[in-house]
Amino acid sequence: MRDLFSFAMDISVDAFHDIQGYRRLTEMSLFDLLSTRITEETLTAMEMLNARIRQAGSPEEASELDYQFHKLMVDAAGNRTLSETYGMLKPVIGRLMLAGKSQRLVLESVAAEHADIVKALRERDRIGFAYHMDRHLDAGLEFIPAADVARGKQVVHQAKAEGRETGDA
Repeated sequence: MRDLFSFAMDISVDAFHDIQGYRRLTEMSLFDLLSTRITEETLTAMEMLNARIRQAGSPEEASELDYQFHKLMVDAAGNRTLSETYGMLKPVIGRLMLAGKSQRLVLESVAAEHADIVKALRERDRIGFAYHMDRHLDAGLEFIPAADVARGKQVVHQAKAEGRETGDA
């Protein structure tokens, strides 16, 4: 049952947007609940997990710690159904979280993004939380194969719609 949702899908640009879209609907919508429920203990636990991400010995370990960080935040909202659903999707979310985790610079970047999220939560800063979560959820797109191709096609389509030259033959 654990791998029910880790069907054999490559992480494509479309899959990335689907998964991150789910995470936007869940994680980014939690601010009101988190602002009244999250404790200093949970924030400290999130910071401790975040510190361990920087020291991760493998992409799999970094991905697991990243997942635990986000799961702590989801659990802090106090909605059991949401926590269970997020847990059921762990194989899919975890696969996406592996993207780029083999690069030390990426681990530093993830940790910095997490630190900004924790800071916004600690300060009960709704705009800061939304901003940093949004940036964080988009950050992995650069590690998805064909993301640049898809972005290029989007730019070409947009330029054609606006009547600009694109250099396409």
